[in-house]
Amino acid sequence: DHAGRIQLLAKVDKLGEDPYRRFTDLDLGDIIGVHGTLFRTKRGEITCEIEDFVMLAKALRPLPEKYHGLKDKELRYRQRYLDLIANPEVMDVFLSRSRMVEETRTFLKGRGFVEVETPVLQALAGGAAARPFRTHHNALDMDLYLRIALELYLKRLIIGGYDRVYEIGRIFRNEGMDQWHSPEYTMLELYQAYTDVEGMMELTESLVIHLVERVKGTPTIQYQGQEIAFTRSFKRIEMVEAVSTVVGQDVSKADVPALEALIKKHNIEPKPGLGWGGLVAELFEELVQDTLVQPTFVLGHPVEVSPLARRRTSDPRLTDRFELFLAGEEIANAFSELNDPDDQR
Repeated sequence: DHAGRIQLLAKVDKLGEDPYRRFTDLDLGDIIGVHGTLFRTKRGEITCEIEDFVMLAKALRPLPEKYHGLKDKELRYRQRYLDLIANPEVMDVFLSRSRMVEETRTFLKGRGFVEVETPVLQALAGGAAARPFRTHHNALDMDLYLRIALELYLKRLIIGGYDRVYEIGRIFRNEGMDQWHSPEYTMLELYQAYTDVEGMMELTESLVIHLVERVKGTPTIQYQGQEIAFTRSFKRIEMVEAVSTVVGQDVSKADVPALEALIKKHNIEPKPGLGWGGLVAELFEELVQDTLVQPTFVLGHPVEVSPLARRRTSDPRLTDRFELFLAGEEIANAFSELNDPDDQR
């Protein structure tokens, strides 16, 4: 069970012939309860000598054969209970996830954040650019949407007087599926008043380091053959400078035709109608992102791809925003909020 494994010893003279026969007829996957005496074998292994046992649950279907395990990916994902039984390392992933959620709450409580729950059914699907799932409320005779983001209600709580709020909740997006995108997933979203992008970077870095140390017990982990170090301070790079280094020219001074030529040169298929900022972001995603193995903050996103972030005073084409990348994937996104209604229009 969850407490560990123990060896059982069944003897016919201890159980009796009929119970012993029933015991030897057990199938792999049967769940039993036993009563007996504990002792140590000559090799020092704790063993229970069975005096009586009872069938708790009978396995009606055979479990995957132990030597080869359960290898069929489709079967593993559709029948997770079999995956958990046949592959103990999967159970460890589930337990680590649970511990991460627990430690996230502990960390944020220590920083003065209040956990809240906001509506899952919403009259308007907002807070992100995504297609929602739609349902119908019979009593009210109106269409509602499963939320695509936690953002809007959390911001209302900030306006209402809370300084620091967060929610760990389910998000639903009626779009494509791949390794990194699911129609239903869990998101942590938090908001803090009276800080800026620098404060959010410190919070994010501290949270990630806390989770790694508490869940893994070490500041370094092995991932796909590479050692990743979660030590202060995480590397910081500017998006425009990173793209400029890779393509060999200063993209901050390039116009749209020049960026389109770079896109074509690198065999990238951009989304139609992109401006300067969108093209810079495309170049970053295709040429830079996969190289960011160690924890790296990427700053200075173009306004065109950051509609809710505050503009930089030094360069109004860019925003006070960051994304945290790890092993080539984005794991966090934050920014100084745009609160100028004229700019937002």
